[in-house]
Amino acid sequence: FILFPGAGHVPVKLSHMKRKMNEEIAWIDRYLLGKEKEVDEAFDEKSPLAYGLKKASAARTGRLLGEMVDGVLVPETAEIAGVLAGRFEVTRAQFASFDDSYMIPEGTENWPASGITFNEAADYCKWLSEKTGRKFRLPKEKEMENLISAAASNASNENNLDWWAGYAVTPDEVPYVMAKIAELEEHGLLLKECGSFPPVEGKTGVPPLWDLGGNVSEWTVAVDDQGKILGLSAVSPHDKRCEYSPPPPAYTGFRVILEK
Repeated sequence: FILFPGAGHVPVKLSHMKRKMNEEIAWIDRYLLGKEKEVDEAFDEKSPLAYGLKKASAARTGRLLGEMVDGVLVPETAEIAGVLAGRFEVTRAQFASFDDSYMIPEGTENWPASGITFNEAADYCKWLSEKTGRKFRLPKEKEMENLISAAASNASNENNLDWWAGYAVTPDEVPYVMAKIAELEEHGLLLKECGSFPPVEGKTGVPPLWDLGGNVSEWTVAVDDQGKILGLSAVSPHDKRCEYSPPPPAYTGFRVILEK
């Protein structure tokens, strides 16, 4: 028995009608088809709690993101847009395993490594491949474009300029918002811990990826084999009418690709 508030014998509100239909389908599943599915109606699959649970399933070594392979903290990968890409941007702790001179402010080990040059990112991938026996590399330009395209619908939920401004920034408004950001006068202050915002979901059963539409822009290998920065950062607007320009080094990092 289900009682709909304010309803008589027949529900008249659209939401009540939908609930009635869903309950009838559930009754058929339960008693005629024997395939009852437990549904927690108090749990929203798109809530911060849901995203937190998904991030909790990511590989960790202690409190650090990544898996330990032969004594090296390695980025975890998952398949999206036809490639095995890092589930997160390479973290500061992961990069510091390669470059012990890389300074990490206390408590930011799981933040994305930033201020990274193209050569440093490429050398990291080469070093990681040698250490693990796996083939890691930077994304090719087309691959990164495909990743960005797969994450396009999620950009409004990520750590980019629109989030900090609190609204969808238009091209005319970008200089004014950036002038305010300049008052902070701290490099990378707007960066967040990897995975702080909703992820990009891939195929069913495939772990999600984070920060494809924000945090740091990422190095890729262009068609001429030179480095090229693509993607949004914490200081990039996501309005397609805004002319794209690479962010300052403090908002530039990278993500690895694992060869299948």
